[in-house]
Amino acid sequence: TVSVLYCITSPGMPLAKVQEEPKSEGGVSLFYDTFGDSTNPCVLLIMGLNAQMILWHDAFCEALASRGFFVVRFDNRDIGQSTKLEDAGVPSVCSLLCLPNCCAPKPAYTLEDMAADCIGLLDALKIGKAHIVGQSMGGMIAQLVAATYPDRTLTLTSVFSSPGMANPEPSLKIKLAMAEKPKDDSREAFIVCRREMARKCFIPEKHWDEAAVDELHGRMYDRSTYMDGGFRQAAALLRQTSRMDRLKEIRCPTLVLHGKADLVVPFPNADATVKAIPTAKLVVLEDMGHSIMPAHYGPFCDAFVSNVGRLDSTAATEPIAPTDASS
Repeated sequence: TVSVLYCITSPGMPLAKVQEEPKSEGGVSLFYDTFGDSTNPCVLLIMGLNAQMILWHDAFCEALASRGFFVVRFDNRDIGQSTKLEDAGVPSVCSLLCLPNCCAPKPAYTLEDMAADCIGLLDALKIGKAHIVGQSMGGMIAQLVAATYPDRTLTLTSVFSSPGMANPEPSLKIKLAMAEKPKDDSREAFIVCRREMARKCFIPEKHWDEAAVDELHGRMYDRSTYMDGGFRQAAALLRQTSRMDRLKEIRCPTLVLHGKADLVVPFPNADATVKAIPTAKLVVLEDMGHSIMPAHYGPFCDAFVSNVGRLDSTAATEPIAPTDASS
């Protein structure tokens, strides 16, 4: 059960407390920001594993908002400026990379809990329904939102994601590259580490812009350098239960968007997602890796608007009262 306890919207630092959490004394609070007119239909952007919300680039959010949407992005629990569940402990890299998924460390929380966080945020913002968009692990969370809360979901967009654990998985080389830590605590070391990770794993050479990559990672460092939450998120990812039967029940218009150059969630996962969701349509971006780059903003927005066009014109966002914490 999600309990919306309060919503703080002080200038520049909106923070919504969305859920009670036994492993966090103060519950779970999500840091978010918004783009566009709040009277427009809402688009909720869900980020992936160990990734701050600003990886939904400002210019991308502005492009989506310019199409007539109210765009909300947020830091998932355990990342950025949202609640860190430090008392839950930290799984070891070895246990996450070397053990079979069924033997991975017991997670402090599940992807279902993270989907409930999304609904708690919508409650806090008094948004009844939203277009749910997620990339990578965020795509898995978005699928769970659509399957579990169909009355809150207008459309679903699953971006370089999969209907379960990635199959095929990324290579061990890619997994190790994504687990790299900076050599020290300095801003420069953080930027260098993340630059190499992005170069090896996420961004094809065609779209490489080192200055932009470094600027983004500098902003990430300035927001938060907390890394342990990413390992807890990974445990939730690895120990996820099959949702194939639940995905078959999704009836909202669904867009599956994937790049042929993705090394983290290889392209065959897109076909598997389309087969799992009856209403899914696939859009392929040949030169996209595991990151939405400026060259993709236009094609992404076009495909998104086209998917929204499949929605019954009578379906609109209707504000709801936030959940009463005392009930």
